[in-house]
Amino acid sequence: MRTEPFVLFSLICMIAIAASTFTALFPKLRLPTAVLELLLGIFLGKSGLHTLPIPSWFHDASSLGLLYLMFLAGLEIRPPQKGTPQTARVPYLLIFSMFAQTAALSILAGQLLIHLGWSSDPLLSSFIFATTSLGILVPVLHERGLSASRFGQLILLTAVTADIATATLIGIALPTRSSAFSIPMQLITMTSLGFLLYFASRMFLRGMRSRVPMARRGAFGMRGALAIVMVCGATARVIGAESILAGFTAGLVGSWLAGDQHNALRSRLETLGYSLFLPFFFISTGMSLTLTHARIDRVASHLPLYLLLAFAVKIIGSLSMRFQFTWRETFAAGTLLSTRFTLVIAVAALAAHAHLIGQTEEATLLLTALATVILAPLAFSLQNL
Repeated sequence: MRTEPFVLFSLICMIAIAASTFTALFPKLRLPTAVLELLLGIFLGKSGLHTLPIPSWFHDASSLGLLYLMFLAGLEIRPPQKGTPQTARVPYLLIFSMFAQTAALSILAGQLLIHLGWSSDPLLSSFIFATTSLGILVPVLHERGLSASRFGQLILLTAVTADIATATLIGIALPTRSSAFSIPMQLITMTSLGFLLYFASRMFLRGMRSRVPMARRGAFGMRGALAIVMVCGATARVIGAESILAGFTAGLVGSWLAGDQHNALRSRLETLGYSLFLPFFFISTGMSLTLTHARIDRVASHLPLYLLLAFAVKIIGSLSMRFQFTWRETFAAGTLLSTRFTLVIAVAALAAHAHLIGQTEEATLLLTALATVILAPLAFSLQNL
C-alpha cells in the first residue's frame, strides 16, 4: 500500500495540533509537547496501531527535522559579549569536567553490565550511557524559558559535548555509513565550512546592509539562515557526517552573524521550527520505532538496573555543578541530561544488525531510552526552576 505524502503530512499536522492542545489544556501534568508527540508517534506507528505504511522518503524528512533541531541548539549558544560579568559567563572548564566524569562513570557502568553477563560489548554500553538526547533537551529548555540563561546554556553545551563526542567515538568503533571521509576529516571539513560560511556571509552582509530596506531585513535574515542550514546539511550528506554536527555548526554560524538582531532572528526561526520541522521529527521518529519481540521476562528484569545506571551516571557526573549552582539546579541538570533517544535507537539497530548485541539487549536499550525520554523531562519540570 502506497502512502500519499499529503495524507501522511496531514496526519502529522493533526497529531502536532493535538499534542500542543493537550499540553495547553493540562499544564499541571508538566508533560513536554515533544515527549507527547513522540509517544503519539509510537502509538500510531510500527510499534502501535501501524495506521500507515512508512514510505522511503519519510526518513529523509525526519533527518531534516533533526538537522533543524540541532541548528536551533547551536543558535542558542551566543558569543560572549564585551562587559559581561565573569559570574554570568558559561564555565567551559566545568562543562568538560562534567563530560569527563560522565565518561568515566559510563565505562564503569558498561563493565558492570559485562560482569553481570547482560551486555556483550562494554564499549558500546559505555557510549550509550555517556550520550544525551539533544532532541528532547532543547524543546524542554525552550518551553521552560531557560535556553538563554547561564544555567540553560551550561546544560545545552554539556549535552552538545556529550552528543558530538559519543557520536564521533561510535562512528569510529561502529561506522553508521560507508564514507570516503574518515571521522577526523569530517570534523575538519565541517569546522572549516563553518569558518568559511561565517567570513563569507559577514562580507556579504556588509555589502548588502545599505541596499536591503529595513522592512525586508527580517525575511532576508531568515532566508540567509536557512541557506546556511541547507549548505551544512548537504555537505554533511556528501561527506557522511552526522546531522548533529552539521546542524550545530550552522547554528553557531547563524548565532555569531546575527549580532544585535539575534533575539529577533532566533524568535522567527524557532516559530518555524517548533511549528513544522520539530513536530515532524518527533512524530516520525516515534512512528518509525520498532520494538523487537524479545523475551519480555528478561527485558523486564534488566530494565530497572539499566534505568538506575542511566540516571546515576548523569546525576553523579553533574555534582561538580554544585560549586556554582544550587543543589536543586544541580540535580535538575543531571536529571535532564539523562535523556537518551535518537543516538541510542540508531546504535542499537546497527549493533543488532551486525550481531554485536542480541534481541534482549536491543529491546532493553530501546525501552531504557524511551523511559528516560518520559521520566527525565517530567522530573526536571517538577523542580520548578
